[in-house]
Formats: sequence, structure tokens, C-alpha cells
Amino acid sequence: MDAVEKFQALGKGFEDMMRNGCSYKIKIMKPIGYLRHEPTNTSITVYKPISRFKALMLRWCFGLKYEKL
Repeated sequence: MDAVEKFQALGKGFEDMMRNGCSYKIKIMKPIGYLRHEPTNTSITVYKPISRFKALMLRWCFGLKYEKL
């Protein structure tokens, strides 16, 4: 099967699921913190815990400060 046939099969499966009344629930994760870059005033949301070593290396290498909520 090539890529086009795989996408068509996926689309047919999704259409059957919606036609039969099935639904798919999406789990929304809550952020646990942010990585902030002060010179550019940019923030990146963090969804998984970061160890102290990783936070230190992100700060030292990229200037991203880890802030917990």
C-alpha cells in the first residue's frame, strides 16, 4: 500500500466511526510550568516535569528560565 491508500483507509475508518455514533475524547493536559526567555519576552509551556539539571542546562545554554506554576 502506498501513502495515498493508507490515508484513504484512515479516512474511511474515521467516517465509519462518526457514522456509527462513536466519538473520540481528547485528554487536555494542564501546564505545570513555563520556560521564559527574558530578552525576547517569550514563553514556552511545559507539560512534563523537568529535572533540576535539565533546568540548569536550559538556563546556561539557551537562557531559558524554568518557572513552576
